[in-house]
Amino acid sequence: MNGRIKSPKTVLLFCVSLFVSLLMVLLDPIAMATNEFVTMPMILLIVVGAVLSVILACIVLNAKESSTILALLGFLLTIGNASIIAFFIYFGANFA
Repeated sequence: MNGRIKSPKTVLLFCVSLFVSLLMVLLDPIAMATNEFVTMPMILLIVVGAVLSVILACIVLNAKESSTILALLGFLLTIGNASIIAFFIYFGANFA
């Protein structure tokens, strides 16, 4: 099979990972513009989205039919998001 069809799970993984990355980047500017009113819901969305993307990455990468470039990009974004969250949790707990 030369051209692989993207499954909905693969597209969902990529979209959730991209959404979490976008929320992480925009957390500080939005918090400053809205006087930190929406900061807590955004943090909750980041955490829930990161957990969801890790679960989706496990499901998508174990499926045989959905090994596309989009799944690998979603997986790399998920790993990057998880490592950034772990970095801030570690330094926040030990050095704050």
